[in-house]
Amino acid sequence: MSRSDPAPGISVIVPCYRDGDDLADLLSSLQVQVPKSEEASFEVIVVDSGLDDRVVATAESFGARCFRGSQRMLPGEARNLGARHARGSGLAFIDADCIAEPGWVRAAGESLQTGAAVSGGPVLNRLPWYTIASVDNLLQFADYGPDRPAGPIRHVPSCNMAVRRDDFLTLGGFDHRGQRTGEDVLLTEAANERWPGRLAFVPEMGVAHLGRRSLGTMLRHQHGFGYVRGALGLHLSASQRRWGRWPILLPAVVLKRLAYICGRGVRYGRISLPELVLVMPVLLMGICAWAIGFRRGLRAGLE
Repeated sequence: MSRSDPAPGISVIVPCYRDGDDLADLLSSLQVQVPKSEEASFEVIVVDSGLDDRVVATAESFGARCFRGSQRMLPGEARNLGARHARGSGLAFIDADCIAEPGWVRAAGESLQTGAAVSGGPVLNRLPWYTIASVDNLLQFADYGPDRPAGPIRHVPSCNMAVRRDDFLTLGGFDHRGQRTGEDVLLTEAANERWPGRLAFVPEMGVAHLGRRSLGTMLRHQHGFGYVRGALGLHLSASQRRWGRWPILLPAVVLKRLAYICGRGVRYGRISLPELVLVMPVLLMGICAWAIGFRRGLRAGLE
């Protein structure tokens, strides 16, 4: 890990909310990353979004630069703060509960050098044999499996995203609109409008994500995802926004999302058909929580 280069090629930005143990695992995985050359070195910036001295101490023990605001920050705010302090020409965002796969930094840098406006890659399971954590990851990252081929993509999640710093600033950074989630969808929608076809999936740019291990936490998280999707109208047509408010159509929303998650999960190597059968009860609970939140969000109409 490069810590002293005054002009690194990539600035890795990590928002962290009171999660010192997972942060240490992530920073350890970054220490063994090998940039393409000395000219393509990288720095690590940790943003302490929860005013936790342990996070600061962990970051500094690994030689990372650490910043914090005057109060608790939402994830999008924390990433924006890190970007303002970044010295690299490229930004690579990763979450504190992830581990960077070997070659992640190199792949992120090369993707930006070869013309991608925004790039991302597989989001794998850190706990593949833990049912709730695996379902949590499947529900969030069905489109980002290890078998997805390289090519254009509509959306890139903020836990595994690379973007040129100038382009990020041109887009205005992450627009969180007061919500805990959805800021990455808003950013990639803006990028798609400005640079059509230049969002790229890069198979070599992998991270492993720690899914939620408590059923209650997972269900609340999915409910929140659904709420923001509906409230902000993310990736929704006018008819979907109109009809999705009707309670009688809630089963149809559940079935449609179930078909999408299962189809993408199997297609991109996230889960096999036998595994789907085994986890189906938990998967259905998660999708129902999402659908209830989705309807609530549509009715709230935060657009």
